[in-house]
Amino acid sequence: MNIKNVESLTLDECRKILSENPDDKQLQNRYHALLEQMREHDSKEFDSCSTISDYAEFVNKYSKIKGYKSKNLDVARKLVNMQEEIDRTESDNRHWWIQQTYLKDRLEYLENRFKKANIFKYGLLLVVVLLLGMVAFLGIKYNKSSKMDKNVIHTSNSADSITKEYYDYKNTVLKSPIIVRDIKVGNVYKDSKIETEYGDTIFDANTMYLEPQIVYVGAKDDYVTLYFRIETEGYSTVSSGDSYKIAAGEHTLTLNGWGNEKQGYWKAGNYTISIWYCDKKIAEDTFIIHKSETSE
Repeated sequence: MNIKNVESLTLDECRKILSENPDDKQLQNRYHALLEQMREHDSKEFDSCSTISDYAEFVNKYSKIKGYKSKNLDVARKLVNMQEEIDRTESDNRHWWIQQTYLKDRLEYLENRFKKANIFKYGLLLVVVLLLGMVAFLGIKYNKSSKMDKNVIHTSNSADSITKEYYDYKNTVLKSPIIVRDIKVGNVYKDSKIETEYGDTIFDANTMYLEPQIVYVGAKDDYVTLYFRIETEGYSTVSSGDSYKIAAGEHTLTLNGWGNEKQGYWKAGNYTISIWYCDKKIAEDTFIIHKSETSE
């Protein structure tokens, strides 16, 4: 396909035209060049972020670019969403703490009232005429005070329970073992020998085992079980889950490939690959398998 002024196309325009003409070399080169330029730019801005406000500005800026995706954008968005959830939880917790304090003060007030009522009761015992009426009165007051006491204790326990749930949730969020920043797909033989390097152009006639290579940020040295899902129109498959050793900080990890030793196993088309941990999708990206000239 011959397109005039290919160099003037934007990233979104390249993506749309390339989806209809996946084998056009001019479009492929323009698309990858624009994508690389954009990712280099956002990588520098992402590395300069040091606060949640910085990450929020980063997300706001790059989310406005139609059709643009990057691992840095996904990570920044997750960090902002996590902080918003923590802020909401802390706000709810402060509300329960204020309510608990109020109820404790109310309980102390009722206890003082009750003590005064008892003293008053013993004085009135000397007055035989008012004995029965006063005993009934104090009995009603005592029952109301007991009910309030039980309600206060129940509310206090509920607030303590909510506080514990909040800190358990916060610890779970902050101790996430791995955040995936980038995914590149390679084509390998059964013995993991590389046929097509990770991130390079893959042709359908050569496809065997598709093997993802990820760049991740680990919370600590640990072992995690990961698997991945590959999808295209009318087709979806899931790899087996395997255990991998991860380390604290940013590192590269290659997952076990998925496919068949017979070449030509995967068809040409647009694909989506997602990485999963503990039944939760933690990262997603797209890649293209191009049609070979020798393909039928």
